[in-house]
Order: sequence, then structure tokens, then C-alpha cells
Amino acid sequence: MSENVIRAMQNILGEALANYNHEKVRWCYDYMSDMREIVLRKFDGISAYILEYIENHTKIPPEEMEKMKNQTTGRKNESNIRQEFFLVHTTRDLRMGVYGNVAGKAQTHKYVEFGGVACKTPRAYGNVQLIIRALWTSFDDASVKPGPNGEKSLLPDIVVGGIVDFRLYQYPEGSR
Repeated sequence: MSENVIRAMQNILGEALANYNHEKVRWCYDYMSDMREIVLRKFDGISAYILEYIENHTKIPPEEMEKMKNQTTGRKNESNIRQEFFLVHTTRDLRMGVYGNVAGKAQTHKYVEFGGVACKTPRAYGNVQLIIRALWTSFDDASVKPGPNGEKSLLPDIVVGGIVDFRLYQYPEGSR
């Protein structure tokens, strides 16, 4: 939704650039940057919520447990906790995925895809309980840096295809 507002802002920005209105250009960049910063903070909040209530994503519901008991797979799974979980949310401009290795089972170089963005678990963390969060944005939030007086200045880089931010989190400890 915010990217729709930013697309409209880009029209205003184009007009300001064409008219050499530097003050309006700076205002447009600041406005778009602030909107995107809010979106990224919201995704950080969503990630924190997922980690705080992780048991909602790792516990196997009773109905699914019953199905598993009825299947004859040759091995018993008496635990009501998933070995791993995977959550994905995609929009036109944002993709977020969260993968959790709940069991800490050895999965060296496990290939994980987050809606078109993929990664492998690092070798050093192959048998550790961990959470991987991937966030892809179609916009470039990495080429803007704060200037000496707090103003935002653009770096000379041009990012095409978006930015991917991968983060590893330690698996949260359960309550005792």
C-alpha cells in the first residue's frame, strides 16, 4: 500500500527534477525514505512477534498429530513439535520469509526459498536451532546514508532488482 503512495510521489519527484526545484526534490526523497523506513520497522516488529510467539508456528495441531499417527511411515514421531517451519508473505514490492530449524537437526547447506529469493543455511549453523529471516524489497533503501548534518544523501550506486536482507537469529529459549 505504501509503495502505491511512493509511486505517486515519484511522479511529483519527476516534475520537480524537470523544473530544477531542488527543495521539492529533497522533500520527495525524504518523504519516500521515511515511508519506506516505517515499512521496514513494521517488518522488524512482525519478526519480533513471530519470535516471541514461536510456539504457535512450531506446535503440531491435534488434528495433524492424529493424521500422523494413522500413517504407517515406519518411524515414530511422538513429539508434537515440528522439525522445521516456514512462513512466507509476498506482495508486489515486498517479500518476507521466516525459516526455523526447530530440531537443530543437521541440515548442512539446506536450500531455502523465500518466494523467489533463495539462500542456504551456513555450514557452521547446519546443526543448530536457528531462525533465518529474508526480506526482499523492490526499492533501494541501502543507497541512502545520513549526511554530516543529519540530512540524507544518495550514494553513487544504482541498485536494480531490489535489495535482499538476510538475518540469522538464535532460536528463542522456551519457558521453564
